[in-house]
Amino acid sequence: MTLGEILKTAFSDAYSGLTFAQTVIIVLGALMCAAMICVSYRLTFRGALFSRSFCASLFTMCLITTLLIMAVRTNVYLSLGTLGALSVIRFRAAVKEPMDVAYMFLAVSAGVICGSNLLGIALPGVLFICAVLILIGRLPRLQAPYTLLVTGDPTAESAVMACITAATARRKLKSKSVMGGNMELIFEVRLKADDAFVADLSKIPGITSASLVKSATEYL
Repeated sequence: MTLGEILKTAFSDAYSGLTFAQTVIIVLGALMCAAMICVSYRLTFRGALFSRSFCASLFTMCLITTLLIMAVRTNVYLSLGTLGALSVIRFRAAVKEPMDVAYMFLAVSAGVICGSNLLGIALPGVLFICAVLILIGRLPRLQAPYTLLVTGDPTAESAVMACITAATARRKLKSKSVMGGNMELIFEVRLKADDAFVADLSKIPGITSASLVKSATEYL
């Protein structure tokens, strides 16, 4: 008996073909899962510009994975060929938002479960995870930290520290350098109210510049 006959015998009894009605039900279930994922992503998106193309990618990713799993689950040769074909694919696009990775994994997982004809797990599972993600997105967030850059004369350091201490809830000195009579201080700070104290820093004798940059990191 050849290797192909052994594999065919081992897997032929494990999977059975799907009827047209079952296929339609699975695809409808995948559509519902994909819709829930897209709605959840839209409700939890925190960026400045919402990407419709990424949302559409999540929708189609779930459907494509469902169809792929439906196709390979009944044919061991096709599944091995698909595994080999997908192993050479590399994605070089950088994912900027950590939550985007979670949604991509959720879309692929939902497609795999739906394609395996496990709608009893896929639908409530996706609904539960989307509800958790929406709940997390509605939680009040702490104010994002700022990066404060101050340059000037080293003799003004004590006045700068006093001004920063009075205007910030938390502060951490990240870097300090003195070169040629010029001082550069870099802080990570959390503001109490607003950023008006930057103007006060600029008015301190010996300070040449004060810059405040908001961190790109999201904090719950």
